[in-house]
Parts: sequence; structure tokens; C-alpha cells
Amino acid sequence: MDNQVADEVIIGSGPTAWACAEGVWSRGGKPTIIDIGYTADFKSGEAVASGAVVSLKHNFGSSHMYQYPIHKLQMSLAFGVTPISGALGGFSTVWGAGIQPVSTHDLSNMPNVTKTDWLHSSKILLSKMNILGADDCLSHRDPWPVNPNESVQLSTRFQKIQSRAVCANSSHTNGTVYGSPRLAIAGRNPEASNTCTLCGKCMSGCPEDSIFDSGKLLLSGIGNQGGEYLKGCVVGLEIISQLNNLRIVQVNVLRDNGSYFQILAKRIYLAAGPIATATLLQRSRMVPEYLKVQDSQMFYSGFLCRDRYRSSNHFMSTSQGYFATDTTVEREEEFSCSVYEYSHDFESRLFEIASKVIRPPLAVMRPLIKRLVPGIGFIAPEVSGSFVLCYKNESVQIFTETNDKTESAIKTAQKRIGKLSKKLGLILLPNPFPTPPVGSGFHVGSSVPMGYGQTHLTDWNGSLKKFPEIKIVDASSLPRIRAGSHTFMAMANAYRIAKNQ
Repeated sequence: MDNQVADEVIIGSGPTAWACAEGVWSRGGKPTIIDIGYTADFKSGEAVASGAVVSLKHNFGSSHMYQYPIHKLQMSLAFGVTPISGALGGFSTVWGAGIQPVSTHDLSNMPNVTKTDWLHSSKILLSKMNILGADDCLSHRDPWPVNPNESVQLSTRFQKIQSRAVCANSSHTNGTVYGSPRLAIAGRNPEASNTCTLCGKCMSGCPEDSIFDSGKLLLSGIGNQGGEYLKGCVVGLEIISQLNNLRIVQVNVLRDNGSYFQILAKRIYLAAGPIATATLLQRSRMVPEYLKVQDSQMFYSGFLCRDRYRSSNHFMSTSQGYFATDTTVEREEEFSCSVYEYSHDFESRLFEIASKVIRPPLAVMRPLIKRLVPGIGFIAPEVSGSFVLCYKNESVQIFTETNDKTESAIKTAQKRIGKLSKKLGLILLPNPFPTPPVGSGFHVGSSVPMGYGQTHLTDWNGSLKKFPEIKIVDASSLPRIRAGSHTFMAMANAYRIAKNQ
């Protein structure tokens, strides 16, 4: 019987699944990884970004990272954007690579043993990744636990902006700071393969595979350290009893051809993402029929730069700068905002976002567009809308819920950013674009949060309280998501949970 039972099964293949697998491998385990995967002839996926304000990111002509076989889990989506993915590696396949190291501020309300282990796991995990960054003002909030391999390759004018920020940040204007981005990218190394060549295609899909890709890292890890990858959609979990009353989890998996197979496991790690993990647990009747998912809603910013754009310079087209609030700011007032250098991709997206009324004036102002610096920001979950998941009649209905504080929070964030950006040579422009809907930024989590209380469905070890054989390792179990990217925080937690089993 034991030979037929897998010791550990990871469901999902995104960043947290890879971090979880690293935790299993660190103690000699060999995980079985189940994921929907992707093939060029994958016909059963439905796009989940049909209501997006901007067009999909394309990994060189493919939109597969935005598709998911919704019907297999019997989901009913609200109008708008729902952040789930069915690709091998999930959103990491075209991830902008922005990472924020875990800080004591994020972990302040946790038990000391959890906090210490989380920070230690963060250090170990970063040592296994290619990371770029600088030790600047942002390190006061989120210090680097390990030294980055090298700095981000900034454009000439963003080098000027960064130099001005050194002086401006010393005053911590309104609790807002500006610094260099932190990226999960293999830096420029002509002697090595899969490294950045400064081609400028970061935001469309890296042709060199230098951007972190969890799906590829998982397959490589299986080859080097053991385990197996099984393709299929997990549609249900069931606790069954085996010999000596040992509780075993039966995993029901649906193949592309419509047939089913089952796997028995001693331990399950759920890393399918905050929406898919929660709906899978609801379908398995392991969590309440009504769940709420936090979102960090996004907003657009635009700046007029006093420095001229120089197309001859080579640089990364991912985030060139990063505005963030420091630890003195109340959590409801947190925000972050990445700013980007001009690119042809930006110009085309600008025209896609713009309404038909303002497209003609934009066309006339094309020469001035190269003076524009776009930004994408995120506000705190306390002032953002959220998703509501309701399990009813064997189906999960997904609704969005707005927050009447969102508009005011975005205005406050823009005001603070504008005050600091003036010192950097960036003049904040009025925003002609509407606030994107809930989920547009794909920064969601905390659907099955960790904690002591009755509303906390997961304990500090990542175990589902009623079913400890099931560990929640993706952002679903975070007690709170931060304003902006919480991906690496969830990854460090996944590694922490998996290595301690």
C-alpha cells in the first residue's frame, strides 16, 4: 500500500510551487507536481482577462498564461479580470520579475518563531535565484538579506532620476521614497547562456529566458533532484483512511482527453493561486462556501520627464524606478508604483488604453510621447475592492466587490507621488484613464489566511486547520497582502512550510 501512496504532492507550478519544491528537495524529498500545463494545441482554456482595460501580455504571440479551463472547476466568473492561470509556470512565464524582499514590517503581527523562520527562508531562497538590485533607500524598508548579483541596467535618463532621488529621499517626503527596482532576472553576462542581452523585450516575453520562470525551474529541478511532473487539472480532494487509521488525501485529476485518474498522497501542498486554490477547497467542501479574496487594486500614472529620451541606449524595459511608502505610513495608506522607460510597446499600449476621443490628439503629439514616463501603482487591500467566492449548486460563482475608499486612496497616492516626483524631474500628469477593475493588477491573496482566530482557516505552519494533511503555500494563506508585489513574500513562506515538514 505504501508504494502506491506519494509522500508529497504539489498542486500548481507557479513561483510558490517552485519555492515549495525547493523546500521539499532541501530535506531530500521527491515531490509529485500536478499542473494543467500548456501545449500549443490547448483548446479547452477560456480567457480570464476578457474585460481587461489593456491588451494581454503576449509571450511572442501566445496568450496562454491568461487562460484557464474554467469549466473543469465549474467556475462562473464576474465581468472583468480574474487572476488565475493555466500555463506551466503560471504568470511567471512573462512575470515582470519585480520582487520585494520580506521585511520585519510585513511580519510584525506574527509569532516570533514564524517571523524568524520566514526571514531565514527568504535569505535561503534569494540565494537560489538570479536577482538584480541596488542597496538604496528602499533597503530601509525591505533590506536585502543577500547581496544582489548586480544592479538593474537603467537608461541614461533614469540614471539621472536615480541620482536626484539620493538627495530627495533623505527627507522621506510624506513617507514616500523612490529607489531602484529589484528584479528576478539573470543579469548581463556575455559568457553565460540565458542571460539578459538588453534587447528591451522584457515586458513581452524574454527571448533569452533570463526572467524567472518557475515552470522551467521545476522541470529542471525534477531532473536534477528527483520527483515527477503530471499534467492534469485537479478537480477535487478527499480525505480517506488507510492502514492503521493513517489519513490519506485522494487527489482527483482530469486529463485533457476527459478521463480521470487519482493519486493518493500523505501530504498535499496547494500552490494553484489564491483563486484556484480557494475554489478547489470549496469544491472539496473543506472551507466555507463563502470566501473573500483581498486585492491590491492598480492605478495608472503618467509623468512628463524633463530629460530627453535617447533611443541609442540599451536598458531593461522592466521597471526602471519604484515609488513606495516607508514603514511610518499607516497600512491603509500604503502604496507602490513602478515607473518605466519609453518603449514602442508602451506607445502601442497607450493607444489601446486611450478612449477613441483622445486617440487623435495623441497621434498629433507623438513626438512628445517619448517624454512620457508611464507608471503602474497599487494601493493597500484595506482600501481596495475584493473578490467574493460563493460555492452553490456544485459551482463556484466569482463576484467582485468594490470599495468606496478606492478612489480617495488612489488620489492620495498620486498626490504623494507627485510631490516627490517633482524633485526627480518627473511632472505628474492628470490621469485620463478610469480606475481598472478589481483583479486587473493580478495582485490578490489571503483567501485562506493564517492566524489564531476562528476566521483564520490555516495555522502558522501552513496547515488547513480541519485538514492538516493539506498545506496552503501560495498567497492564499498570507494573513495580508501588501500594496503591490507580494509574490516573493509568498514564495519565502512556501519554502518555510515545505522545508519544515
